[in-house]
Formats: sequence, C-alpha cells, structure tokens
Amino acid sequence: MVRTERFWLCLLIGISLSTSVAASHWYRGEDPAARGLGATAAGVLLSLPSESSPAPLSPTGTAPANLAGQPRLPAWIDATLRSAPTPLAVTPEIASALTELDAVVAADRKKAAEAKARKAAARRDFDMNPGVTLAPRIEAKVAAIAKIYRAKTGKRLLVTSGTRSAFSQARAMHNKLRLGDNVLGLYRNKGAVREILAAYKRGSGSAVERMANVIRSQTERGVYISRHLRAGAVDLRSRGLTASDKRALREAVRQVGGVSNFLEESKPPHFHLEFN
Repeated sequence: MVRTERFWLCLLIGISLSTSVAASHWYRGEDPAARGLGATAAGVLLSLPSESSPAPLSPTGTAPANLAGQPRLPAWIDATLRSAPTPLAVTPEIASALTELDAVVAADRKKAAEAKARKAAARRDFDMNPGVTLAPRIEAKVAAIAKIYRAKTGKRLLVTSGTRSAFSQARAMHNKLRLGDNVLGLYRNKGAVREILAAYKRGSGSAVERMANVIRSQTERGVYISRHLRAGAVDLRSRGLTASDKRALREAVRQVGGVSNFLEESKPPHFHLEFN
C-alpha cells in the first residue's frame, strides 16, 4: 500500500472515532508542533452527521444549498470522505486542512513522477534534447541502435530532433537557410520546397510563421516535406564523434535495420535517420 493510501486508511479510522487530526502533518509523519501549526490546526474536528446535521459535500466538491458558504473540498478528497462507512460532514477548518493536504499530495506525486522519469532515462542508452518527442516504434528502434552503439563505444547517443510540428519543421528549415544550406537539394519534393522558400523570401511578419503556414497547408493536402512531420525520422548529434564512433553508429544502424535513409548533414552537424 502506498503512503497516501496508508494515510487515508488512518484518517478514516480517525474520522470514525471522531479523532482530532492535523491532516497534512499526519501525511508527512511529522509532529504538528514541529511545524508551528499550533493548537488550532492540530485540533481540527470532524463532525458526524445526524438527522439535524448538514449533509456531506457532493462528489464534485460543490456544497449543497444547506452548506452555502462552506469551503470547497478537492473532489478526490470529498469522494474519499463520502466512501466512509458512516457519511461524514466536515467543518470549515478540516476542509481547509484537507485542501492543504491535497497540495502536499500533488507535490509528492509530481516528485515521484519526475524521479521515475529520471530512472527511466538513466536506463536508456541515449539522451534527448528537451522538448523532443518520439513515436513508440521509433523510440524502440533508437533504443536498439543506441544499445549496440554504446556497447561498441561506451558512449550515449543524443537525439536532437524527432516528431515535428509544422512550426518546428519551419524553424529547422529556417535555421538551415540561415546557415547557408541548400535546402532545395536536400528535400525530394522540389515543388513543396519552392513553396516554402517563397514564403521565406517575402511577406510580412515572422519568416518562420510564414513558412509554418505553408507547411501546415501542405500537410492538409497530404504533402509532407519531411518524414519528421509523420513521426518517421530522428536526428542524432554528430558533433564530437570520432571516425571510429561514426563507423560504430553506421554498423549499429545496419544491424538493427528498418532505416530507409541515413544521412550525415553538416548544417547543423547531425545524422538524419528515416525509418520504414
């Protein structure tokens, strides 16, 4: 049972016994006095309803008419209280304490998710730049390539680009143009490239936005200037790789298979992989 569930079990037992609790500090396993809560928060009371007492809050956290003005409870806390063997009403003080608890739980869940993501990243044989996303089947291919590459070189690959939106594709092409790359020679669909270049050369406002609008219009017609737009390509950083490293990468790509196009580009330096 996770810590949050253990806490709620203890809290519900305390509720059934009309026990006073300092909810957020029970959750953290701390003495309320140690955090300076004082007697008010430490002596929060739970009231058992009778025929004359108010009804519990609704599952949506909205107070019924006879509870007008009572503080709202987070929905999941309200639902937990309502699931007790004896339905419970709460005082404004306990509603405030439980709302504080909700923030504590949310923060702990976020930390746990971040820690899980870090552990998963540490197990991988490659890294990704912030904001890069990969389709599951492409990530599996990259992982297989990276595993072989790391076994050969002791190094991790860095994915610099994956699935792209129209805007991120426009930004990548704009960067190539700024660096003096020949984009007309790079892409297969020359007509589509010329449309994008026309938007780059003239018009008002941001050149990247103009290019993105053209790319967006093309995709709506079923025209994709790059496999990145269809979650079928990745870029790997080549800067800093030795000739031996590059040979190891090519061999890893060959062993894994499923790569239809493997290019080393210089502006900016990277390897471009397209998958079947």
